[in-house]
Amino acid sequence: MAPIIESFEISCATCHKTQSEHPIPMKQCAKCKTQYYCSRDCQKADWKSHKRVCRVAATAAQYWFAPCQKEARALAMLRKQPEAWFRGASIDDRDRALLFASPIPFIDYSKGSYLRKMVSIADSAKMPELIMFSQYHKKNCQAFESTEWVVETDEICKQILNSAGVPLIGYDSIQPAPVEWQSMTVNVNIQGTPGSDFDWGYLSTRATNTRLFQGPIATCELHPWDAMILRDCTPNTDTLYGIEYIASRKWDILVMKICEDYDHPWVVVAVKDAGANRPDPHPSCYRV
Repeated sequence: MAPIIESFEISCATCHKTQSEHPIPMKQCAKCKTQYYCSRDCQKADWKSHKRVCRVAATAAQYWFAPCQKEARALAMLRKQPEAWFRGASIDDRDRALLFASPIPFIDYSKGSYLRKMVSIADSAKMPELIMFSQYHKKNCQAFESTEWVVETDEICKQILNSAGVPLIGYDSIQPAPVEWQSMTVNVNIQGTPGSDFDWGYLSTRATNTRLFQGPIATCELHPWDAMILRDCTPNTDTLYGIEYIASRKWDILVMKICEDYDHPWVVVAVKDAGANRPDPHPSCYRV
């Protein structure tokens, strides 16, 4: 059954009130026209954060690539009925802010931005069957191994995340044995728009900063539109380290899997500035 989707509703970048909750039309940032505010006070409160990207956003906005129609429908449904994905799990203001985030204009939201890979290493001397089967991970402080998150490895990647304690909400059949991971990084490939200062780069986070949600059957009977939230993502490639308005911030990312014929099935549909980033002295080492 195809879902009934309503149009997007703008929200204040500071307090996250939607237009329907606010009687006065919201105002755009006059320079970049990518952020909305319900009041002058909210705009002033957000300026310290927004000024870092406003100039670039103003330049890049003319090149912004919107999500495809199906991705836009999936995000709209998630915004309207988040409980269909969260299934009683906690949803807080930070989650809502991500769901209703305004587009970041220097990010290409087409299929060029997607969940790329995991990089991990295990501490445990005895590896469970699923890790031995995957042949992507090593034990006892050996070199980092990476797993491309593609269609063929989607199920095993979810099992590996779950073995590190990552909640898989709605995936009742996935219950692998726990693994004592030394570290695990999840990398999201971000593609820049033509007006930005980069072509591509990784925003990365610890595995335990992620949550996966199986989509409701109403989205697609054979392949429900799943969702994943990744918090506190930071630059993990040289292409992004030197860009101050990206490297100085942490980013929350929402990716969704919408049964399109993509090699990397999880695509970026929303990104939200999550606050100041205090760089790790060892940025490539993400402890679980």
